[in-house]
Amino acid sequence: IIVTFASHKTMLNEDFIIKGRKLTAEEWGSRLLLVAINLPIAIITLYTLNFNSSTFFFQFIFGIVTAFLAFFAIIMTFKEYKYSLLTLHFYNNQLKILYKNKILKDVTLKDIKLLHFFNLSEKKDKMCRPFLDIYDHNNIIIIHIQLNFRDYNQLKTYLTPYPININDEVIHNYSDIKK
Repeated sequence: IIVTFASHKTMLNEDFIIKGRKLTAEEWGSRLLLVAINLPIAIITLYTLNFNSSTFFFQFIFGIVTAFLAFFAIIMTFKEYKYSLLTLHFYNNQLKILYKNKILKDVTLKDIKLLHFFNLSEKKDKMCRPFLDIYDHNNIIIIHIQLNFRDYNQLKTYLTPYPININDEVIHNYSDIKK
């Protein structure tokens, strides 16, 4: 669904701030549990390899797979933590993108061509939080950020008066909106 809002003469002058979505305690716990289980298993399996054993190949593959799962969980946790350090600050027809409270980019809302809201779930009953990609007029992504549902709804409402195309592909599961 692509929605285009007509240009209005009056623009909002109030500040609007969106902070990147932080990981919940449940998400932190599941990632730490994955690391806490897989990393010791991988270390023990790889440390106790016996080259003369008939199960060497199986032990080696098992150790590599469990180590990969542990490192994958660590990498994904830090990648998602990066989103919590981003802030979008809308004010006076401007968008300031901050990372750790330092300005990364400052653009006018006239320079924004498209807001693309989406989530990564392929099943309508299994939903994840929405992401936002903001594109400029050269179809280059200005920012990619994960949002919570409250910020997603507020941002769409806030930008309604602006002449910006909004591509909304978010699958709603209303039981998750409260989180």
